[in-house]
Formats: sequence, structure tokens, C-alpha cells
Amino acid sequence: MSKEAKEVEVVFEPFDKQLEFFKLVFSRQYKFILFGGSIRLGKTYALLGLFILLCKLFPGSKYLVVRKDLERIKNTVLPTFKKLIPSNFQKQEPTQHNGWRFVATNGSIIQFFGENADKDPDLKRFRGIEYDAIGFEEMDITKKGFEVGMERCGTWRMDERKADKEAGIPIPPQIAIATSNTQQGWVKKDIYDKHINGTLNKKWFYLPASVYDNPYIDAEWIQDRKENMSPLRFKMMVEGDWEVNLNTEMFFYDFSKQKHCIKGEYEINQFEPLWFSFDFNYDPCTCIIGQKIEGYGIYIYETIQVKGGTYELCQKLKHYMHHPGGIYVTGDASGGRGTSSAGNLAGGRKNTDFEIIKEELELSKRQFVLAERQNPLLSYSRDVCNRLFFSCPVFIYEDYNEQLVYDLETGQPKVGKDGEFLGIIKDRDNNPQDAGDAMRYKVNAFFPNGFKDISRFSSFIINKV
Repeated sequence: MSKEAKEVEVVFEPFDKQLEFFKLVFSRQYKFILFGGSIRLGKTYALLGLFILLCKLFPGSKYLVVRKDLERIKNTVLPTFKKLIPSNFQKQEPTQHNGWRFVATNGSIIQFFGENADKDPDLKRFRGIEYDAIGFEEMDITKKGFEVGMERCGTWRMDERKADKEAGIPIPPQIAIATSNTQQGWVKKDIYDKHINGTLNKKWFYLPASVYDNPYIDAEWIQDRKENMSPLRFKMMVEGDWEVNLNTEMFFYDFSKQKHCIKGEYEINQFEPLWFSFDFNYDPCTCIIGQKIEGYGIYIYETIQVKGGTYELCQKLKHYMHHPGGIYVTGDASGGRGTSSAGNLAGGRKNTDFEIIKEELELSKRQFVLAERQNPLLSYSRDVCNRLFFSCPVFIYEDYNEQLVYDLETGQPKVGKDGEFLGIIKDRDNNPQDAGDAMRYKVNAFFPNGFKDISRFSSFIINKV
């Protein structure tokens, strides 16, 4: 390169499958392209990298990146975007103050957008939004959100685009693109299945890929996932098999009474913290007591359920309070808000469940471990629990955890009309899943970083042995 040549900042170099995705977009043959398959395929890099490239090629163009809600945008999409964006191309970074818009030095815009269908079922937020192209990251939106998003492609500067097109001036591709891991629901039904049986809209294209298409993924990483994920999860998430349907399995599909339950009296480790995990209901209020012992495993000693709410349950827990290893508390995030199980204190003051626990058990604020202000998504929580049951020693004392074992054996996924996962089936009278819920909260508190923490915990046990 000559001295006069300008330095070039490389955003990323696409590998073959990503390059194939780019070529499909630039072919202008399609109105919609889904880049789908396994995890760790570089799909997000491809989508964001494509939009950055389009911003450069078409000054003043505009693109929309959509996920189910803003939290997912902030936690998954924006960190990747910040790694990709050239430092000399950003005039304005996406923040809350500017409506999460990236503005390039040449006037191009990428706006990050949460569908928020649970709060806005009529999708009024889409009204008035204009863009050249839209990107659905992970396709975790509703079918209605997808359709509305598709309808608004090509609405940015329509008159200018029409005039340029008639004059033979290149305009940005007016297209919807998407990425997705394998999933059940309308995405599989309306896109993947139609791709398989040859009935997919001719202007739509499905580009399949698996982790094996990513040359940057170490074979050791794949082998580690194979050893630490159940065969079903591995086939679905790593190999990208759309035909695996976890919604036909139990909610805790990797729990095994034969593998995880033990008989006899339990003996608490005096040198490790004792953890209380609560699920708050008036009838019953539930607490699971257990320990996480490094190098050995997870021990669940007892499930205690009491009618009458949080105050009554606390009276049953006071004999544990002299435990020398200390006490930690976690549970349903609703415990930080006033609930029917909390009741009132003297003087008529409304109280929260966690405040009652703090007062009755004489605990300090630092002894409460709540990873988030709201509970983790049920789909995520389900994955983490099953990864734990598959890859780590979990010991549940059966004689003291009858309700927990029942919940773990009988919990079933709740499925929507299109087959999508919605949560867990609960029946307040016959199968409320209170103990199962408390177990999920405990696992999430034990492993706040999910799979990463479980892998570390598991490897430490293996190396110790």
C-alpha cells in the first residue's frame, strides 16, 4: 500500500456461508431471506455487518433491526454492533435519548427496535416508522409483527427511491432479512416447513446452516457442548435440526428420579452457605432448602410448604438460622413487590415478601441474591435447569422433597396455537408447580451466567475426580 493510500478499517471478513447470505441479498431476487440454523453460526454478525455495508454504499439510507423487546436488543444485539461499527463511521451511537438510532457520518441510520407485543398487541409502535430494509434478529417476534414489519419495507424516502429507480440510479435493497436458531411455532410452520415441502413463496428464501459452516469455531468447543448438553439439545441447537421438538418433552426433560434422587437422612455441610429459594403464594407458600458445594454438586435437602403465606413459612425456617456457613435467599422476583402472600404488618403498612423474610429471619440485605428485577425468561430458565440436570451431579433427598420431585416429573410445556413454547402448564388445584418454580429460581441464583457457570462448575468436579 502506498503512503498516500488511506488506512482501511475491516469490520469483519465473512466466511463462505455468510458471503452466500450477502450475495442473496444483493441479487435482489427476494423480498425475504431467513438465515437459520444452529447457534454460534455468526448470523448476528452477518445481519449487522450487512446493514453497516448498506449504510456505506447508500448514503442516507435507513434500516430497522427488530427483536421481541428492548432488553434483548440491549443484552445481545448492541454489544455485537459496537464490536462491528467502524470508529470513523459513527456520528451518533444508539442510546435511549435518540430512540436507539445509530447515525452514520454519511447520514445513514440503523434503528434498533423492540416489538413489545405483550404491551402493544396492536403494534401501534410500527406506525409511522419508515425504512429501506428490516432485519428480524432471532425471529422471536409474533407473526403479526413479522407481517407488519414486512409491509413497511421500502417506505423510507419513497418518492426519491422511485425517481432514482426510474433514472437507473441504484437504490438500497428493499428487503426483509432474518436470523433464527431452530425453533417451534409459526417460524417453522410458515417458513421452514414450506421450504422443505417446496411451497415457500418464490420471493422468499431460506438459507440453512450449522455450526460446522463456521470455520472459526473450535472443534473442542463443539465436543464440549456434545458432552455437556443432552442429545436433544445438541441436535437442535448445535446441529441446527428443526425437527427436534422439545415441546413434546417434559418441561424438565433431563431430570431423572433414578439419577438425581437419593434416600436417607440429609446432613448439611456446615462450612457452605445454605440457600432458601421461595415461591410466593398464600396457599401454599414454598421454600426449597439446599446447597451448592464446589467440587461436589448441588444438594437439595428439603421442600417446605405452608398455608397462610410468607410469614407462616418463615416460622418453619427459623431453626435453620444458626447455620454457621451463613444463609442466602432467592426466589420469585414478585417477592420484591407487594403480593397477596405477603399480607400486612402492624399499623396497616403493606409489606413485600422479601421484607417479611428479612425481618422474620433477621437477615441483612446482602443475604438476598436476586439476579434481576424480573424473573429470567421461562425458555432460558428451562434450558439452564436441564443443562444442570444433564451435566452436573444433583442430589435431591427424595423423602424430604416429595412435592419437588412430583413437579419435576410432571411439569409440561405450555404451547401456543402455532406450536410455540409459552411456558409451563399450571393448575392451581392439582399441579401448581410451586416447588418446580422455586427450584428454577434456585438454579438461576446458583448460576447467574447460565451455561458458562454450569460448565465451570461441572469441569471443576470432573477435574477434582
